[in-house]
Amino acid sequence: MRLGGLSGSSSARSLTSGLSAVVATPIVRSETAFTSRDGLLFIAGIDANEELVLYWQTGEVDASEQQIWAFTNLDQEHFAPQGLMRPDWIGDAVSYVTQWNGLNIASLDANGDIWSAWWAPGLASWRIDNLSTITGAPPLVGGLTAYLTDWGGINLAGLDAQGEVRVT
Repeated sequence: MRLGGLSGSSSARSLTSGLSAVVATPIVRSETAFTSRDGLLFIAGIDANEELVLYWQTGEVDASEQQIWAFTNLDQEHFAPQGLMRPDWIGDAVSYVTQWNGLNIASLDANGDIWSAWWAPGLASWRIDNLSTITGAPPLVGGLTAYLTDWGGINLAGLDAQGEVRVT
């Protein structure tokens, strides 16, 4: 995975080859990026093994003043040890960060169910949940997007089979 230059810079940096302590796998689809409330950049997506992976800034810098990045395979290192399985995501991933710095990555499965991989301060591991099962949301066919309200409400919207917008 290459991180392009920001703010008009023409430099690029390979995150996958820049991580010496782990074997990082490149994201090949469903890429999404988000910034935590404390200003750290996260990039998530599905790798060639169909697993959800995550790159993030640690908040530290190296000797050349570049941000230090970390990597984790969420499927292998977080979900599997908890007995959780991520379904095959068919849609593009969306991401959002709550007022309490909850980090969330959501997508649709083949049944049109909304799934969310999430972490909140105080948790040791990421979790994943079928939000459609929890909320009774109808099946969606695409267009998943997230928006948050000033009062802390979390809304996931998408299109049903009739082209109607549905909000969970």
